[in-house]
Amino acid sequence: MIANAKTPADHDAIAAAYDQEAAYNRDEAAVHLEIAESYDRRPRWRFDYSKICRQMARDYADLAKEDDELAQEHRKMAESLRSASNLTSHGTVVQGAARTTPVGSR
Repeated sequence: MIANAKTPADHDAIAAAYDQEAAYNRDEAAVHLEIAESYDRRPRWRFDYSKICRQMARDYADLAKEDDELAQEHRKMAESLRSASNLTSHGTVVQGAARTTPVGSR
């Protein structure tokens, strides 16, 4: 999907997918933090499960941040393509190259 993205709609769809992934990762971070807190209320076991859950919560939060950044980048790409398309439709840009005169005015 990403390798073949060529249109604003393609990049919008990719951004939406990253938004969904970020939401999932934020939810997972919250769940693991909640589990860590439940372990904190219990006597310590041989193994510190709370520490593991907190690390997992941080990892999921980091993933959500990355997903948010990637979604934003794809939104920028979509907007850039829209802007280029608007210029092309008004005759000032043809296939990515700027023209000094509008298309059809010669």
